[in-house]
Amino acid sequence: MPSRPQENKKKIYAPQSDDNFNGKKPGIQWQFNHNPDDSKISLTDKKGWLCIVPQKAEKLRMAKNQLTQKTMGNRGTATVKIDFSRLEEGGRMGLECIGNKFVGAGVMISSENGAAVPYLYCEKDGTVTKKTALPSVKKQMLYIRLEIDALHNKHQFYYSEDGKEFVSLGESFESGSGDWKGSRVGLYAYTTDEPSGRAYFDDFTYHFDGPGKAGQHTK
Repeated sequence: MPSRPQENKKKIYAPQSDDNFNGKKPGIQWQFNHNPDDSKISLTDKKGWLCIVPQKAEKLRMAKNQLTQKTMGNRGTATVKIDFSRLEEGGRMGLECIGNKFVGAGVMISSENGAAVPYLYCEKDGTVTKKTALPSVKKQMLYIRLEIDALHNKHQFYYSEDGKEFVSLGESFESGSGDWKGSRVGLYAYTTDEPSGRAYFDDFTYHFDGPGKAGQHTK
């Protein structure tokens, strides 16, 4: 009886997802929501960080220079470190989940008695759904996290001061595919005022279930 041919076992890889922004350009997994303005995006303004110069927009959907990538698997966790020390009045920056809805969470700068004050906030389809005073944060840095549950279509944002203990930010929400983009996770920065300031992002990680699990940091 002839022997059975040996099965050809191939290792399964997941698409690259993480990015520490230490390279000369963003990782190959990122796509822009429109033709990017290279003069407003930098990996050298602050070494090891992605810098986006906020451009004026009415709401998140209209924000320029969004970096997004496809959501994968049934469940996943995306986390990014943000530096809002140079975000100016009217500026908004954070982590987003987009598709048939544009939902974002992070930090916004509002004017209070003539002073620029940072707030934790969430927005959904152009409406700020959550705005709360930001605790005193060392070096004006935070971690923003998104827990994705596509099985139950229930997603939740969180924030952390140290990257270890996370607190829920806003209410859970539903999302789905929309336009031509499908369901995506990404980074954004824009301003409702005149273009100014800087928004910095670092240590983006996106871990998800399924074959191959998560990708590797870019080099």
